Amino acid sequence: MNIGVHKIEYKDSREFSTELEFIIACDRVSGKELINISLINTEKITSFKNFITRHLKSMKRDGIIKLFVFENEINNSEKTECIYLLNKFPSLAETDSEGENSVYIML
Repeated sequence: MNIGVHKIEYKDSREFSTELEFIIACDRVSGKELINISLINTEKITSFKNFITRHLKSMKRDGIIKLFVFENEINNSEKTECIYLLNKFPSLAETDSEGENSVYIML
């Protein structure tokens, strides 16, 4: 499995947006299919989740990414994205869940 793992710190939305776009661009060039982004400072989990959801929906609409799923939702059999991701990368079902502070992004 070709996955990029990144741990980042959420400070503000503008800086995070730039860092997220840079991570996605670098991993796309290096041939990664899947990216895992984990938040280091968990005290800002609400801001992180709200911002990254909005930003990734926009990137998905623009065709930059294919899908994204938060790690705590990975075993949800009702979401099409989760089913697709687990079929493509079955080893994700066995990973230790970091909860809402981690998101998978498929390029």
